[in-house]
Amino acid sequence: MRYYSFDLFDTCFVRACGDPKNIFDLLAYRILGDDSSDSVRYDFSQIRIEGEKKARKLSNKKEISLDDIYMNCDFSGLTSLSNKKILMAEMEIEKEQLVPVYSIWKKIRELHQEGHGIYYISDMYLPYEFLLNLLKEYDFWKDKDSLYVSSACYLTKFAGTLYEKVASENNLSYQKWIHWGDNKYSDYFIPKKKGIHASLVQHKYSFYEHYLLKQDYFFGFFVNQHLAGISKAVRLSFPNTPQYAFAADLIAPLYVPFVYKVLLDATLSGIKKIFFLARDGYILYQIAQSLQSEFPNIELRYLYVSRSSLYLPGLQEINSNSLQSLTKTEFGFTNENKLEILANFIVPEVLEQIKKVTFENLNEDIFSNNSVLSILSQYNKKQQDLIYEYFIQEGLADMSHKVAVVDVRGTRSCLQAINTILSNKGYTPVKGYYLEVFKNRKTIKETGDYSSIYYHERFRNNSLIYIYELGNIFEQYFSLSPHLRTIAYKKNRDLIQPVFEESEIDNVVVNTVKCHEDVMALFSKLFISNKLHLHVNSTLFLTTKVLIYFSQKPIYRYLSALNPVRINNKKGKYIYIVKRISLNSIRKHNISWWRGSVYFLLRTVAFSKVINPISFCLKKIYHRTTN
Repeated sequence: MRYYSFDLFDTCFVRACGDPKNIFDLLAYRILGDDSSDSVRYDFSQIRIEGEKKARKLSNKKEISLDDIYMNCDFSGLTSLSNKKILMAEMEIEKEQLVPVYSIWKKIRELHQEGHGIYYISDMYLPYEFLLNLLKEYDFWKDKDSLYVSSACYLTKFAGTLYEKVASENNLSYQKWIHWGDNKYSDYFIPKKKGIHASLVQHKYSFYEHYLLKQDYFFGFFVNQHLAGISKAVRLSFPNTPQYAFAADLIAPLYVPFVYKVLLDATLSGIKKIFFLARDGYILYQIAQSLQSEFPNIELRYLYVSRSSLYLPGLQEINSNSLQSLTKTEFGFTNENKLEILANFIVPEVLEQIKKVTFENLNEDIFSNNSVLSILSQYNKKQQDLIYEYFIQEGLADMSHKVAVVDVRGTRSCLQAINTILSNKGYTPVKGYYLEVFKNRKTIKETGDYSSIYYHERFRNNSLIYIYELGNIFEQYFSLSPHLRTIAYKKNRDLIQPVFEESEIDNVVVNTVKCHEDVMALFSKLFISNKLHLHVNSTLFLTTKVLIYFSQKPIYRYLSALNPVRINNKKGKYIYIVKRISLNSIRKHNISWWRGSVYFLLRTVAFSKVINPISFCLKKIYHRTTN
């Protein structure tokens, strides 16, 4: 019969704060307050660190307890709270920071299903009951299991005596014993020396998490360590797939602080309602709901709108000149014909009516056809009335409160359409929040107030320009949603409902959205508990550096998350974000991100100085052949 044991810290659980000492900075915030001075908090943390050193020095035992540590801490002059209350607060923070590792949990579950009991063995000053409750809460514990903690018996794995105690009390044979742990000495060398089959667990930082750790110029609160630690903890808490890794390392570190910054600015601006615009705003809305407890006075809503449903009703009148605006995209004028353009902004039934009146003269400019203009005017009037009712129904049209909308990126044309519809009915324009706005965006005079994280015309240096390359990824992968595009509105009794395009949601999208939802929820929780909301600008700065690094050196594992996703280019054809490059793919122009596709083909970032110029040339060839 085999016997199985596991270490706890950095094996079954990892700390989201990264370095264990960062717990004490979080404890200082908890005890002294978010508005306390740096000097007071850092003195507090140092007292806790020195208290542990002193306790170990004075102890004549192999291990110490948390009580021993606090007997050697003097926080007087910093707080009037008793050491007992501070000790309890530390355990609360430890619990908040400890995240279970999915792969280890799965392994233990399999052993439980085979009928094995598990021995949990930890060199740790935290109390036995605390660790037992932790194991039970995260479903690591079954009735046959046992827990051995150095702080309870003053024996350690490091000295080998804790292994001896486990073997003696349970009559275990070292030769039939398998142990998993992360410490090369205590969990590998010592048990090996005793004849135990030891397996070293290594929960390493990922390529991009490690890059964060190297940004070690923080001389106060170690934002980079917390951010890397959260990403690592979130990534390890889910199945080991490229999708979860991508979301934990690249999406959540950008979107969570962005949404927090939006909610904070809205609160300071007196905004009472925030509407997240479909579909790009879906995951941002999920994040906002996770952060809702921090902003209880803001009402969060999701608004079913799109360019297709807004642009036509947003026109003051229908004529040949106003319809020309539909031909303009953020990338220039589209090469679709005018009937194909209209198909993006009207329902299929109306498109069929237009086809009938233009059938006899296919070469005619349909934007100047009186019959077409009449059909569009009637359709436009109906949709304007419906969308106005929809805005009232959802609370966007509000005379009593300040309102804002949130979108990912663009020219602000959707905001212009929304505010045109509202202004025509006497309502105050709403503010817009964006992650990125384009150089050719609508002005504040045209569209109303807004704020953004990234402004395209300011991507002037060689690093920031890489952010712009990720535009399609922001929209088509970061911002995936579980529903189709809104194309119009209909009235069902007294309720205005969105009309969606006729298509199907791909299973790849459904599964990826679920992945994103899970990751954003956990990341948002840890973002707050790690106090990164108090350092939101530094967090966004670091995340931007990571995104630039990803764009310059995208590793294969993360690119493989993007590979299954296709983008509809509005002509019934699809292109891939990344795909293995071939002569056929170059000829068909079915790749969106050429640099990523080159790295995806080569599966290495070792020759980035050569690869990046090659990808730039491919991009130029693509633009020349498509224009």
